[in-house]
Order: sequence, then structure tokens, then C-alpha cells
Amino acid sequence: MTAKISIVSLAVLLIVSGCATAPSGRAPQGRIAACNANVCHVAIAVSDCQVTATPPIIEVAQQNIEIHWDIDSAGYTFDPHGITVERDNSAEFSGGKVAENGQKYILHDKNSFSSIYKYDIRVLNNGVACPVVDPWIYNN
Repeated sequence: MTAKISIVSLAVLLIVSGCATAPSGRAPQGRIAACNANVCHVAIAVSDCQVTATPPIIEVAQQNIEIHWDIDSAGYTFDPHGITVERDNSAEFSGGKVAENGQKYILHDKNSFSSIYKYDIRVLNNGVACPVVDPWIYNN
């Protein structure tokens, strides 16, 4: 019985850890933000404090791009630290700021080398924090 429990526990651990790994290679088709030469746009929908980023993976192909996240749901705004890039040891991201009465968050991406970054989205529902969501930026 102990061997069966160990095998099941190992299987669950592998499945869960697989969900937490960074995406590899190119961003999946259909998951690329609407980008032009200067700006990438990400739509943020919120329902019952559940935040969804579209697309969940942003592929940035050019250098010195602004990424704009726009909330399209009434009653929700960005936290003052609305977008936080994890493990940005090379300072690729800067100038994060809330704009348009809390409905937009703007962040500069140098994209000086190829890397994948997990980032957090922090949204408020009439001043109360919603659960943090953590999608990806793929600097290509």
C-alpha cells in the first residue's frame, strides 16, 4: 500500500511542478499580444475578482517596447504595483505606472536579450485586493 501511495504522490508532484515551469521555445500561436513597433496591448478581464489576461503569454519581438495592460471590467483598478516582473535581475523592465484612472498599467521593456519572465497582475475591486495572477512575458 505504501508503494502505491508513493507512486500516486510522485505522479501528483510531477503534474503540479509541470504546471509551474516556464514555457519553452516560442510563445504558443494565438497567445501573442497585439504589438506594433512601439506598444504591446494586453486586455485584462475581471469577473468576481478572478483576473484573466488576454493573451496569457506576451511575446515581445522588438526592443524598447511599452506594454499596456487595460482593464475592461467596471469597478476594478490596478493596484499601485499592478504589474511586477519576477526575477528581473538585469533591469529589463522599468517605469511601471498606473494610468487612466487606474484602468491601465504601463511598463517599459528593454528586451535587450531573449528570456522568459513570470509577472504578477495585482487588481483591486473597489479598493480590495483580488487574487494575484501570474502569466508570462517572452522577450524574443
